[in-house]
Amino acid sequence: VPSFDHWLRGKVALAGAEVLEATASRVDRKKNGWDVELEGGKKLVADRVILASGLNGPGVKGHWDRAVHYIPPRTRRAIQAEVRFSPSVRNDEVLVFMAFHPGLDFVALTPKDAGRGTLTGIGKNASKVSVKDLINTPPLSDYLGTDAGMECVCRPRYVQTGGWVGGVHGLFVAGDLLATRFYKNGIGSAYFTGSAAAVALMGNHGQRYLDAVYRRFRWDNRIARKL
Repeated sequence: VPSFDHWLRGKVALAGAEVLEATASRVDRKKNGWDVELEGGKKLVADRVILASGLNGPGVKGHWDRAVHYIPPRTRRAIQAEVRFSPSVRNDEVLVFMAFHPGLDFVALTPKDAGRGTLTGIGKNASKVSVKDLINTPPLSDYLGTDAGMECVCRPRYVQTGGWVGGVHGLFVAGDLLATRFYKNGIGSAYFTGSAAAVALMGNHGQRYLDAVYRRFRWDNRIARKL
């Protein structure tokens, strides 16, 4: 299935930009730009850098806080699974089960259509919890029924804080590596920060970009922390 990333990359290539199929392993700030080292040892010199690999992407392994003055957001693991259950189960409400499984603060079931939904668990031991155990543990098992099963499982990271960029010219961090709504999807963050970064990039207005991003998400996340 064609992805948005591939579509966007195609547009960039058609516009004349050089597209490199490579992963950056280190980024260092220099006096008049940036040194970007790729896996395999190849080095590039760039005027500006946009970091947009996503919270659960490969990222960059450089010494961000020392060399680049970027500190990634603090994160925790969640567990998510696509589950099947009885078609007779209501699919017009999101259910939240509090503290019924050791190591999880809560589990939420978000129905998608008849007999299918997304199960999300958050807690300190989310990386170790078995989805099979979850769907067979009351009261969740009582709700899903005896024919419940799972289709796929992942253990993504979610943010607990925003990222921080300290007054560095030519560095633009996009998406949830900089700011997103806590406990919510990162699509809105990616769209907003990507659009704002594109505008700021043309004039190298790094601080103006950061101010706009922090204003956009500050109050939502203050409320999320309280909740």
